[in-house]
Amino acid sequence: MSSGPWGGFRALKFGNVGDKLVQHILWVQVQQHPSWNIPHHVGALTAAGVDVNCGFVARIFQSWGWSWHKPTHTQIRKYTPANVEYYSVWIVLILSIPWIRLKFLDEAHFVSRDLYHRRVIGPRGYKLFVVETAELNLSYSLTLLTDLSTPTNPFFISLCFESNTEWDFLNFVVDAVQANRLVQGDILVVDNAAVHFGGETWELLTTLLDGYGISYVFLPTYSPELNPCELVFAFVKNFIRNNREPDIPLYQLMLVAFVCLPYTTLLSFYNHCTQILFRMT
Repeated sequence: MSSGPWGGFRALKFGNVGDKLVQHILWVQVQQHPSWNIPHHVGALTAAGVDVNCGFVARIFQSWGWSWHKPTHTQIRKYTPANVEYYSVWIVLILSIPWIRLKFLDEAHFVSRDLYHRRVIGPRGYKLFVVETAELNLSYSLTLLTDLSTPTNPFFISLCFESNTEWDFLNFVVDAVQANRLVQGDILVVDNAAVHFGGETWELLTTLLDGYGISYVFLPTYSPELNPCELVFAFVKNFIRNNREPDIPLYQLMLVAFVCLPYTTLLSFYNHCTQILFRMT
């Protein structure tokens, strides 16, 4: 964050010197607690002996030219020296691997209440209601394997009602092998979710993959931007929101979304996630 333009801030309550002191205290609070709302800041200032209200603090933020933003969250553990080194190696080595051999796998949750139209049109000044007949608490866990070797059907998926366990993951991999979606020479790429290296299934999983000549590779920690499955999930969720109707089951829309995602779009997702090095230069 840059420093606030205190010199140009006119006196609001305590005079120039007093107002600048209040701004300084507020500035320190913001640095330590960037997610606090205005009442939180007012409460902290009041506890420090500064008698202010929400309007006063809001005017200070306005004088700084600040507004509320949706934050971009980042995980500090992504930037450990070991993970940064692995990330650097990954974005170079991935360029030498044929896409047809790269099989990305990931899981996502689809919750009914989160997948409705975000906006509806109507007259100003009226609250608009949409009657829903579907169960709002309904949710699915979807497991996805991308497979560019079959352009007419590049997705291998599984749906269940509960969260996936390590045994669900192992069974999915077994099904993928039996369906020839994972074959000798393939590289199965997963993130660092616990189900992907479960203590009870690890030996069975690695024995299976080794036996079929399939490499098992983990993405760098906290790096979803390297997995095209994330872009596929975003496409599917947007498709559901844009096509949601009360009489169409959620799972049916999910399946239709995969049919409507072009192979060329999946190729663009691969390009986006594997060409990180070129985007950084």
